Order: sequence, then C-alpha cells, then structure tokens
Amino acid sequence: MAHRIITAKRFGRTLSIDPRTRRVAWAYFQDGELSDCQIKSIRDQEPSVRVSRLTIPYLIALLDKCSPHALLVPRISGAGTRRRSAHVAKTIRGVAREALQRGIAVHVLSNDTVKKSFRQPDGTPARNERDIHLSILDRFPELTVMVPRPRLKIWEPEQYFTPLFNAVAMYLAWHHQLSNAEED
Repeated sequence: MAHRIITAKRFGRTLSIDPRTRRVAWAYFQDGELSDCQIKSIRDQEPSVRVSRLTIPYLIALLDKCSPHALLVPRISGAGTRRRSAHVAKTIRGVAREALQRGIAVHVLSNDTVKKSFRQPDGTPARNERDIHLSILDRFPELTVMVPRPRLKIWEPEQYFTPLFNAVAMYLAWHHQLSNAEED
C-alpha cells in the first residue's frame, strides 16, 4: 500500500478500530473525549465472505458516519505485533486503503508501542493488560462496567470487551506519542 503523508489534527475526530474474526470493536473520540464506542458481532457466513461483504462495508459506513480526521489501526506484521488472521489483515488493509483515498490520516500502532506508553500510578511501566485497563479506567471511568477480567491462563478465551479496550488503548498511546513529540 502506498503511503501518503496526511497530518491529523491534534484534537478533532479520531476513530480507533480493532477488528477480530467474528467482531469489530471501535472507539470514536472527539476533541480528546470518548464520544462513542461499540463492539459489533459479525458471525454470518464463512470468514472469507464475512470480510468482503460484511466487515469492510460496516467499517467504511462507520468512516462515513464519523468523518474522522485520523484512523488508528493495529499493526498486522513485523516486530512487536499481535498475531492476526489473514482475514483480519485483509480487513485492516481494506479500511486503511479507503481512509487514505478519502484523505483521512491513517496511523498504525504496534502492541509494543501501546504497552510502552502506559505507566502504573508509581511511574513504573505497565506490567500487563490489567495495568493498561486500569489506566484506561482512570481516563474514561464510563467504561468501568465493561472492563474485561484478566486472562490468568494462556488457554482461557479472550473476554468479549478486550478488543474495545485495545481500541481505546491505541488512542491513548497515539495521543501520548503526539504529546511527547510536541515536548521535543
């Protein structure tokens, strides 16, 4: 995908998405405040059909509805990334391509970038997802009813609201990067 340099407004409309194979989480921020968020379950048909006929059109309609200045998406390959299926990668690439065609700045964040931007109250780096979730709740207490419980064993399934918290975490990490760049 060819990259065009499009700068986003520091405060404005930002859409952060975290698609999965059977659901899509998104969070919409306006002027630094969480304006809307949702998890949309998409379980009809086979994954390959689901991506092209349901997931990508849903996210493009969301771009129309929100009209963001910036779109935040998770990195799909390379160091510091979370393993994602080919269908999820196709979804992310399709939405990013459409956003760029519309002149929306697309920012890609790796899991490592997100993790490094969070700190515990004593200033030490966040140790795990639970610390990140607590930091998110400090900033957006309205998400308290949705906080996912931590996975204690690796074989436990991911909690339903985890992708939503990942989308919010991407926004906070991106905002943190912008703040650090202004200090330099």
